[in-house]
Amino acid sequence: MTDLLRQLSSNAADRPRRTALSRFERVLAHVGGVNPDRLEVGPLDDRQAAARTGLALTASFLFVAYAAANAIAIAFGDSPASILVGVLPALLIAAAIILVDHAMIQSHWLEAGLAAARRRGFAQPGASGPAAGFGRALRWLTVGAARIGLSLSLAFSIATVMELQIFHSDITAQLAADQRAANAAILARAQSAIQARIDATAAEAAQLEGPLAAAEARADSLAGRVADETEALSAAREVRIAQLEKDRDAAERLAYSDNRAQFAELHGERIDGVGTGKAGRGPQFHYNEDDARLAADRAAKLSAEIAGLRQAPPPRGPDADALDAARAAVATLRADHDRAVAERDRRASARSADVEAALRADPAYAPAADGLVARLGAMRELEASFAVFAFTFAVKALLMMVEMAGLLTKLMLAAPGRYGLRQALDFESDAADAIEAACDRIDVFAEGVDRRAERAEERRETRDVLRRRRHVAAGARARFAAELRDAVDDPEDASTRR
Repeated sequence: MTDLLRQLSSNAADRPRRTALSRFERVLAHVGGVNPDRLEVGPLDDRQAAARTGLALTASFLFVAYAAANAIAIAFGDSPASILVGVLPALLIAAAIILVDHAMIQSHWLEAGLAAARRRGFAQPGASGPAAGFGRALRWLTVGAARIGLSLSLAFSIATVMELQIFHSDITAQLAADQRAANAAILARAQSAIQARIDATAAEAAQLEGPLAAAEARADSLAGRVADETEALSAAREVRIAQLEKDRDAAERLAYSDNRAQFAELHGERIDGVGTGKAGRGPQFHYNEDDARLAADRAAKLSAEIAGLRQAPPPRGPDADALDAARAAVATLRADHDRAVAERDRRASARSADVEAALRADPAYAPAADGLVARLGAMRELEASFAVFAFTFAVKALLMMVEMAGLLTKLMLAAPGRYGLRQALDFESDAADAIEAACDRIDVFAEGVDRRAERAEERRETRDVLRRRRHVAAGARARFAAELRDAVDDPEDASTRR
């Protein structure tokens, strides 16, 4: 069997023509778990299968990296810093997934090739029997279950976070509804309190309307009487002014006449037969002078009085003070009424803001929850709807299928090819060479062990001879010592014995 494998793997005449792969195809082959050098001597089907597998794994890697980065950005916020922070973990997650798929696909290439080689008698048969078949099935079931579990956890993790963005508006509305439900009793109390304040202000304004109307009516009545009184007083003042003007004019004419008479008396003239006719400053002159001065003073006083009357304010009647008091009362009541109306209007317009402030000031107020845990809880509430549940399930299933596309392309959709068989034959040939080399090393080691055993036996025999020789020498030395002692003790006897 070993010679046959070597002949099959080393016979260049039986190998198909080598087709050089491009750099891109070699990269895809590496990604798909295929040796590009061995793939170059394979058929077109094997090259296409390897390219499809590599492309599917690359697409799966890019999809997982993008989905994971998007999910991390959604979880930590859409800021540029969050996106940059999420790129490295996303790449690590996608790399871990593709490495697992790469290992499984490599193992599948080898397993499929070994199975084909065993069916054709080119490989050592593995363990057989129900126990061996059950073990292989259990192994693949365990690996498949672990891979499906990995895909499920990844799909659920990514899809759960992405659903927060897909259902953003619905989740916000659900959180608002939950907050309203939690604060319903507090909101009712706050609305009642604010409405009570508005009603109290409106009642205050309504209570001031009656007194204000009465005060305005009284003020209007007093204003009419005061107007009549003012008109009568003004007419009397005008009459007085007219009389004073007549008196002033008469005084001015008298002063003018006296001045003429004084001038005539000074020059000895007579006016209209009046005067002494003597020039000089006689008694008549002084009389006319005094009389003219008195008339001028009277005219000046009358002019000043007239000016004072014209410049004086309108005359006030007996009810003027009462009118001022009534108007002051009206102004006070109107100010209070306007203040109450303005307060009522302000509270009515600010009703929503005041209710919100009272709501937030309540110790039992439940604030709006907008964290990741709260949004996840709101999403679970939305999934109570069958339509939302079906959509989220479809998203998770889509993520799983796309994420496992590369693995499914090789394990389930790839047709059998000669690459796996050639890999299995090379594996068996290499295994046979390794076993033969190990046997050679064992033989060499055994020969060395035998040589060392022979040398050890020779050393043991040499030690026995040396041990016997040492024993004989020790006996001789003991006898010589005994004879020497006897000679020292009895020299004659010792000489006799010699």
